[in-house]
Amino acid sequence: LKVERFPTLRGRITTINGVPVAEAEVDPKVRWAIRGDRFFSYSGKLPTDTELTAGDWWPEDYSGPPKLSLTADLAEGFGVGIGDRISVNILGREVSAEIANLRQVDWSSLKLNFALLFAPGVLEPAPQTHLAAVHVDPEREEQVYRAVTESFANISVISTREVLKNVSRTLERIGGAFRGIAGVSL
Repeated sequence: LKVERFPTLRGRITTINGVPVAEAEVDPKVRWAIRGDRFFSYSGKLPTDTELTAGDWWPEDYSGPPKLSLTADLAEGFGVGIGDRISVNILGREVSAEIANLRQVDWSSLKLNFALLFAPGVLEPAPQTHLAAVHVDPEREEQVYRAVTESFANISVISTREVLKNVSRTLERIGGAFRGIAGVSL
């Protein structure tokens, strides 16, 4: 049983190195990050299985000016690096933070990942939600589900195993439809 938990807040990236996102040169591959709200989080500890590609992680008890960790793909797509600044709007409050490090993130891993991960000391006072991921063997899944939902009535539990099964089934059907169309056209 492995549990990952992060506090989360929703906000919007507003400027990249002082340039409003509407005017910034952003690679089309990462435009998703500037469209609408994003989930942000903060952590004193370097998340497990995280590879830094540039910069250094801050101390666990960091309490200085706002800093953030940015994914390497966004840094490349935004044309920024260590020491540059990203500003976000969270609940009407503008927060500008210096990029302290870059992280490599495998978005297909289904692990809890955040494009922007802040250092401690900035986001804690804001209202937030907590996201958690529990990695459990299939035979223990029902037991964990019952324990969580019986202990916490206001928690939503989503089985990624079931979601992935549904996605897989849908892709198989689409593939079957394409094979049928190909057969008819031949």
